[in-house]
Amino acid sequence: MSDTTVSMECRNCDAKDAVTVPTVDVEEYMEGRGSMFCQDRFPFLNVRGREILIQAHRKRNDMFHWYMCPTCWEKM
Repeated sequence: MSDTTVSMECRNCDAKDAVTVPTVDVEEYMEGRGSMFCQDRFPFLNVRGREILIQAHRKRNDMFHWYMCPTCWEKM
């Protein structure tokens, strides 16, 4: 089984964060197949990792997305 790295840039400071997940799982999630709840599909990820995937999914589907890195999030 291969893995895929999904990354997002912070909209506030341009920092780049990434998470590595099984390719088959991320492809199904991005295409909207199976459970669309990130916490169900990727229970092994922490909240930061799931947020990267959620925002990457929204960006891929031309939906409003706003990823903020942990540093900028804490400053808010």
